[in-house]
This record gives sequence, structure tokens and C-alpha cells, in this order.
Amino acid sequence: MTTNIKRISKLGISVAATALTIAVIAQASTAFASTTPTVSAASASSTSTSSTGYGSQPGGMPNGNQPGGMPNGNQPGRMQNGNQPGGMQNGNQPGGMQNGNQPGGMQNGNQPGGMQNGNQPGSMQNGNQPGGMPGGDMNGTAEYDGANTISSDTTSKNQSYTSTTGGQNALLVSDGTSTVSNATVTKTGSPEGQADNYDFYGTNAAVLVTNGTLSIEGGKVSTDASYANGIFAYGTGTINVTDATVNTSSNNSGGLMVTGGGTLNANNVTVDTKGNSSAAIRSDRGGGTLTVNGGSYTTDGKGSPVIYSTADITVNNAKLTATSSEGVVIEGANSVTLNGVTLTDTNNSLNGQSETYKNIFLYQSMSGDASVGISHFTASDSTITTNKGDTIYVTNTTSVIDLRENTIVNNDSTGAFLRAESAAWGNSGSNGGKVRLNMTSQSVSGDVVLDNISTLSWQMSIHSSYTGTINGSNTAKSITLTLDSSSVLNLTGDSYVTSLSNADSTNSNIHLNGYTLYVNGVAFNASNDYTDAVNEDLSAFENTQTDNGQMPGGQAPNGQAPDGQAPDGQAPNGQAPDGQAPDRQAPNGQAPDRQAPNGQAPDGQTAEAGETNGIHSIGDFFRWIFSGFGWF
Repeated sequence: MTTNIKRISKLGISVAATALTIAVIAQASTAFASTTPTVSAASASSTSTSSTGYGSQPGGMPNGNQPGGMPNGNQPGRMQNGNQPGGMQNGNQPGGMQNGNQPGGMQNGNQPGGMQNGNQPGSMQNGNQPGGMPGGDMNGTAEYDGANTISSDTTSKNQSYTSTTGGQNALLVSDGTSTVSNATVTKTGSPEGQADNYDFYGTNAAVLVTNGTLSIEGGKVSTDASYANGIFAYGTGTINVTDATVNTSSNNSGGLMVTGGGTLNANNVTVDTKGNSSAAIRSDRGGGTLTVNGGSYTTDGKGSPVIYSTADITVNNAKLTATSSEGVVIEGANSVTLNGVTLTDTNNSLNGQSETYKNIFLYQSMSGDASVGISHFTASDSTITTNKGDTIYVTNTTSVIDLRENTIVNNDSTGAFLRAESAAWGNSGSNGGKVRLNMTSQSVSGDVVLDNISTLSWQMSIHSSYTGTINGSNTAKSITLTLDSSSVLNLTGDSYVTSLSNADSTNSNIHLNGYTLYVNGVAFNASNDYTDAVNEDLSAFENTQTDNGQMPGGQAPNGQAPDGQAPDGQAPNGQAPDGQAPDRQAPNGQAPDRQAPNGQAPDGQTAEAGETNGIHSIGDFFRWIFSGFGWF
């Protein structure tokens, strides 16, 4: 009898526990569902945070992911590339967990509540302030609101579309295939609150397409408000704009923009931006594809390059002019290709953490805008003019630079042709530049400067020529130089390379001009044979980035902390990424930048015995529920 009573008691507890479990799961599901954006003819749910400078992330969502952990800007309920139901990608776990991520969208051992890399409660990233400052809280929601909306196939001519309300689009397209011809689009009204919502989702842009296709033929788009981008393609939205004019007047207001995987094609468009952090051709988290053919693109503001790429951007036969900022900026594993372009840059103002003037800038800020990986810059048949600073500058990233038949001019006598070095981004000691430079029928002049943690793999072919000093201070970690027999080297100072391969066995294509070329510490001798190919490991220039911006398996090479993450969760030099708010320290005595609060393990590390681990997996979640009933 006693045994039967015990069994009945256990059965009662089991039933109660099961009911409680179902209730908890239902409540959690409701909470997850409440964060999922919805799109209707006039509105779409998004999330509210802010950014400054070149741009920052909303609430720590990596690579343009949507609320709920959907990767790569995918829309709710849309399975991509053979994904599993519910948005699970590549065998991901339920609830949007990616690559072994934690419940609730926590990645790489992040803390509960959306805290990344040991950040403070409330999803604060990189020491940001509470209350939705840059990279802040993702719990708030905002709706897409269009003063004029299109949700089905539409054709219009000579229409005016106007919005004077902050957080509202003058023209919002959520579906259909539509064409507007000779339209006048005017956007005023700066949004209240924080601004990542406007940078990443375009909720204050003049024209926003979130789904469907919009063709803009002729006409004019003007904005005079903060965070008022001109023409913005997001998610599954596609925009084709031809023979139009885009003018933006205020800060954080780009001309043409894609995020979240959007597509934008521009033909013979004229773009002029006046504000700070307002690139004429622009992308942000989640990237996309942006192709420009013809036209003129000019920026006048600080931190406003003509092109800022966290996407794949191609520009053909266009005129690009930056009067204050860099000409081209590429962040992380993204690309810019210039064909037949005229690029003129006068970088006379420094933005954010920038310490040097430059034209073409390849870097990784570790802000979350872009995956860690290889930055690609390609230019052919273009004219590239630098009026202040270096022509090409690389830091805290691996890059491949391909130059073919360009005219490259640097009018600054102190500016280098190529500089690769550590700067304000990344983990000190491993944040130099790794560069593979391919020159084909390309002539350049100017010095090549590298610091002691930066490397260069340099190939010259098909009548290429270089005039300048290579590593004149002998500081580079390594430089490998390969010349075919038709390419020429002209030195203007003593130079140092780690290895040399020259297909011309006579070495008549190397002109010392009275200077010395040192090869692995030994002076070059024209009578020596340098024809043996350099045994060079080029694996670093293969695509190795992953969706979450980490090295494969979340590991950094050679056992180092991933670039941009300092050991033990510390912020490098107390610096913030370029374009972030200037004061990056946690206020009122809160834990310093990138440290996990309350003794939690920083940056995905396993806590020691006795430390707080929290809930780190679905298994932990159920064990937590059932442990109260003595089942585990």
C-alpha cells in the first residue's frame, strides 16, 4: 500500500511537472514570437537602436540577422538554401540557434539576455551605454510606416511622395513589381530615440523597399533629416533606379543603400550627400548586392566615403568624389570592384578611431557590421587620385587587392602607395594587415610600408612596374615579391624583402639606382639566380570566414584570440570601433568594456567550477526545469 501511494504521488508530480513544462515552453514561444518582424501593406515590425560614425549594430545581432536568430537577413518563415522548417539553417538547433549557439540567440557562449562577449545586461555591446545606445537593447520594436505605400503591382508617373514625420518613409514598398517615373520624393523629419533601426532597416529613408521590386525612372529624391537615407533596399527588396537624382543634407543619410541582403541597381544616377557618416554608395549589416553603372557620386561630410561596403559592390564607368573622407572603405569579408571609374579623394578629416589619412581603406572593426574574412578590392581601367594620405591602407584584416591597367596618382608627398599596420581596431599584437597584392599591366609609384605584424605577398606581371621604396625601415614581418620577366622594379631607397622570385634570370628588370635591395637580410646581387619560385603559403588568402564572423569552429589561428577580441575579454587599448559613440566606457562603475558581469565567463569561455554558467543550451533549459522535481 505504501508503495502504491508513493507511485501515485510520483505520478501526480509527473503530471504537474509536465503541465508546468508545457506552460513554460508556451510562454517562451510567445516571447520569441513577439520579436519576429511582420510586414503588411503599410507597416513592418523592426527593432530600435542607434549608430554613429560609419555605423554600429543593433543589439549585437551578427551579420544582419533578424530577431530570433535568423541568419543572414532572412525573413521570418522563409527557408533559404535548403534550411529546415522554422528558419533553421545547416542543421541548426530549434529556436534559431546557429552553429551550436545558445538559447535565445546567444552565440559562442554569450551570456543570457543577449549579452555578447561578456557585455553588460541589456545587450550592451563593447561597453555601450544602457537604454538603447549604439549596439544596445533589441527588445524594443518599431514599425515600418509609409506616408505612401505600395503592396501590389503599380505604375505611376509624375507623382509626389512626401513625409515630414520622423521614423516614416515617404514611399514604402512591401510587395509587387512596380514602376514610378519622374517622381518627386521628399523626406524631412528626424526620428526620435536611437538609430540602428534607421541604419539597418531603413525606417526613416525616403524610399524603402522591403519586398518586391521597384523601378525608379528619372525624378528626384531629397532628404533633409538625420538618418534619412535616400533610396534603401532591404531583405528581399530589389530596386532598379535610372536617370534619377538623390540629394541628402543631414548626418547619417546615405544616398543609395542596401542591408539585410537587399539588391539595388543604379544606372546613370547622380548622388550628392552633405552630412557626416553619409556615404553616397552604402551598405550596412547584412549587406546585399549593389551595382552602379555610370553617374556621379559625391560626398562632403566627415566619415562619408563615396563607397562604404559591408556587401558586394560593383561600380562601372562612374565618377566618384570624396572631399573630406576616404574614397572607398571595405569592412571585413566584403568587396568593392571598380571598372572604368574616376575616383578622386581628399581625406582631410579623421573619423572615429581613424588616425591616418587614406583613400582606399580595408579593415575589420569587429563591430558586427561584417563577417571576419578576406576583404577584396579590385580596380581596372580606372583613374585613382589621392590628394591627402596613403593610396591604400590595410589594418586588422586579410585582403586581396587586384590592380590592372589603372592610372594611380598620389599628390601627397608623405603618402604611401600601400601601408599595412596595426591601428585602433582589433587585438593588439595580431591586428596588422595581411595583404596579397596582384598587379597586372599596372604601374604604381610610392612607398610600401609595413609594421612588424603585417605581411605582403606581392605579384607583378605583364609589364607591370613599381617605383619607390619597399619596407625602407625594415619593419615588415614578411614581404614576398614575385616578378615576371616583363615587369620592372625601380628603387628610390634601400629596400627590404623576405624573399624574391624573378623570372628574368639576368635581373636586368631590377633597377637599384644606387640603393640596396636586401633579400632576407642579404644584399641583392644581379649575378645571382632568383628565378626559383617562392615557396609561399597562400592559405591565409582563401575564404575562411563563417556566418558568425569567427574562424572555422570559432577558433582563431595559432591559438590566438580572434582578431578584435582581446585576451580575457578585455577591450583593446580601451578603444571603440571606428564610427562608434566616443565614450565607450560602461557608466557608474559597471564592468569594463567586454568583461562579463558577476563573474560570468567572458567571450564564450567555460566557467570554472562554482562560477555561474546560466542556461547555455536546450538541454540545460530542460534540466533546469526538471531539476526542481528531482529528475536530474
